[in-house]
Formats: sequence, C-alpha cells, structure tokens
Amino acid sequence: MIDPELTTVLQEQKGAKILNWLSFLSKKDYSKQQADFLRQRQEGTGQWFLESRQFKEWYSLCFLRTWLIPIFLKLISPPGYQQSQ
Repeated sequence: MIDPELTTVLQEQKGAKILNWLSFLSKKDYSKQQADFLRQRQEGTGQWFLESRQFKEWYSLCFLRTWLIPIFLKLISPPGYQQSQ
C-alpha cells in the first residue's frame, strides 16, 4: 500500500507541473485576435456541426464528466473522501 502522504505529495507535484505548463500557454494575450475572428464570422458558420448527432452525443458526455458527475460525487461522498483520493 502506498503511503497517503506520498500520494498527496505526488498529486501536488503533478498539479504544480500542470499549472506551470498552463501558465506558459497563457502568457500571450489572444483577446484582440479572438475579437477579430468573431467580427469576421459569418452567421450560421459551423451550425451543421453543432447540430449533428455526433457532436451532441460527445458534448453531453463531456458535460457529464466535467461538471455533473464530479458535483454528484462530491455531494454523495463521505466527509474527507476527496482529500484521501
């Protein structure tokens, strides 16, 4: 069995690496470029994709995994469960 303290340290190190990587990606300000793209967008662009069955299935699974399932698990988990996992 792995020591829970070691697991916590490893998770914190992994989290720090991810945050470091994300901060590297976000140093450039893309807001002007994004605003320019939005101004050039034609109404209805990509609508066929957003309305497709495949996209809706994928999106609903992502939404469940990203938002609903973690919230539900947090609500039903015993106190202290999240800290030890």
